[in-house]
Amino acid sequence: MLDLPLTTLDSSSENPDWLNQSQRYNHSIIQVLRYDSRLFALSCTGRMPHETRLFEPATVLLHVVQGEMQLDIHKQIHVIRAGEYGLLRKFTPARTVASVGPSEAYPVVYGFILQDEFIHRFAKPSSKVASVSSPYVDLPATALLDGFMQSIQTYVDQNQSLSRTLIDLKTQEALFALIQMEPNLQFLLHEYAVTQRTDLSEFMHRMFLYNLPLAELARQSGRSLSTFNREFRFLFGQSPHRWLMKQRLDHAYHLLQTGQVRPAELYWQVGFEDLPHFSRAFKKQFHQSPSQVFCPS
Repeated sequence: MLDLPLTTLDSSSENPDWLNQSQRYNHSIIQVLRYDSRLFALSCTGRMPHETRLFEPATVLLHVVQGEMQLDIHKQIHVIRAGEYGLLRKFTPARTVASVGPSEAYPVVYGFILQDEFIHRFAKPSSKVASVSSPYVDLPATALLDGFMQSIQTYVDQNQSLSRTLIDLKTQEALFALIQMEPNLQFLLHEYAVTQRTDLSEFMHRMFLYNLPLAELARQSGRSLSTFNREFRFLFGQSPHRWLMKQRLDHAYHLLQTGQVRPAELYWQVGFEDLPHFSRAFKKQFHQSPSQVFCPS
């Protein structure tokens, strides 16, 4: 089983504003849409049952089109069946298994990522509502949610580029659909967007595969960049760059040695921008090329 953060799919150095990218992973095809290096929409089409771990820095609206998805969250099982929705709170570790019935070929899942800054603009707090602790909410289908997600499916399937204006509109549309279904979701969503100062060790061990700038990692952990760097060096005894490189390469070595992923398919899964960069760093660390370590299962 592989731990694959959705945002390990790398942003383009040639066109940093948006990236449409399709990758194969563990018998699945993952299609993502980004803007300004951040993930906003995705689809996952699997050819067989498979398990993945999710740990996202933003709240995710999930929708199952075909098959079903089981989420194991804090030892509680939640099931999203075909046509249904689920809302997963940011920084919530979840094990997911997508499967199908005997008459279906493969599971199909779509997601829309509700980034904090966009939630803050549209979901208003209220002093009348207590702090929210639920990491996940089951959501039934509604006409508004279905209409919203159908438009997201079109953007993802057709590899269309995103703009900030479009993301504003789609985030507002998603929040409107959710709040129309259940007014209290407005307060829950605002609570989900509250900045959290996370445990740095746990945060980094879950996030090291994400190809994000240090400033973004610091922000997501609830720290300034200077505080993040200071605490990181105290905790790990080395710079963030050196630690991240070692963690990613060690993880890559394990995946290659156990035959889980071929070298040409691996670099983006462990946070590298391209295959040559990954190969050079790998050989420098282990004095072997990725292809020399790879053992087909």
